[in-house]
Amino acid sequence: MAENEKAARPDLRDMEVLVLGIGASGAAAARLLLREGARVRCSDSGSGPETLRAAASLEALGCRVETGGHTEGFARGVSLAVISPGIDPSIPVARRLAADGAAPISEIELAYAFCDRPLIAVTGTNGKTTTVTLIERILRADGRRAEACGNIGTPFSECVARRGAADIFVLEASSFQLEAVRSFRPRVAVALNISPDHLGRHRTAGEYAAAPRPTKNSAVSLARRSSATQFSAITDWESCCRDPYMTT
Repeated sequence: MAENEKAARPDLRDMEVLVLGIGASGAAAARLLLREGARVRCSDSGSGPETLRAAASLEALGCRVETGGHTEGFARGVSLAVISPGIDPSIPVARRLAADGAAPISEIELAYAFCDRPLIAVTGTNGKTTTVTLIERILRADGRRAEACGNIGTPFSECVARRGAADIFVLEASSFQLEAVRSFRPRVAVALNISPDHLGRHRTAGEYAAAPRPTKNSAVSLARRSSATQFSAITDWESCCRDPYMTT
């Protein structure tokens, strides 16, 4: 497949799919999967009132739901798994899924597979929400029906599933969402800045800096350097900035 060419829309009819986490993005992913004809099961470690309400709502739509933990038995036999950004992909059930050939993908990866509108994605340690809002307003001022989504509020899957009036999406993407993408290639990708953050999840600054790299094959990619001090702990950012797909 040629660079920047999007893969064909997947056929999920009657496919067994697991969604890990039923917060806003996980629930949106489950609804999109149901729309596409998948057999959806959802798992959440929570058991509080909000989780139980979300579980009841998804069960009413036809999902199988477990709460109070992620059990390997519930996950057995799925062909596809979607992991919510708040869940560490190193948890045992995620590792088991990967070993069985169903390594979890992120909610934005799922939504991207069914997105038929141009997509601008913005990531970075700081300034994502401000930049996404600014881009959305600029596009709207130009007469385009732009819609902000992702970390800024409305899950990307929800925007894609409802097939609304928007003709372009502006996505705020966190490192937690980008670490589990495979073919995600927005039309325009913006990496605002990278400074050591979320090291409890990413383990090292280099691992954190690597999270935005799946966006490098976008049609237009913009990366902004910050101060030498800010990048002093990141071992591979210099090579990332020299990447032929990344421009400063």
